[in-house]
Amino acid sequence: MKLHPKRQTGSAALIVLVLLAAMTTLSISNNIALAKLKRELTLIERRHDQRYGEMISTNKPGSQVPGLRGSGRRSAPSQLPPNPGPRP
Repeated sequence: MKLHPKRQTGSAALIVLVLLAAMTTLSISNNIALAKLKRELTLIERRHDQRYGEMISTNKPGSQVPGLRGSGRRSAPSQLPPNPGPRP
């Protein structure tokens, strides 16, 4: 039994629609799971902050540690290891 061209086109379109629906379902479920994980992470961070207090200022993102880049200071040469020079 041969399929007519119209039937073949209809079958291909149906398969494409089914695959598209499956991909959409997976995408939506992944976004929902990601949102739940983000909510759970913020809850864990809040509990951690309540239990252990806020982070010290040197651990916060964007804070500058004295003696490092961006603070305007330079390390004293005595703090650096000696330079062995070029190897032969």
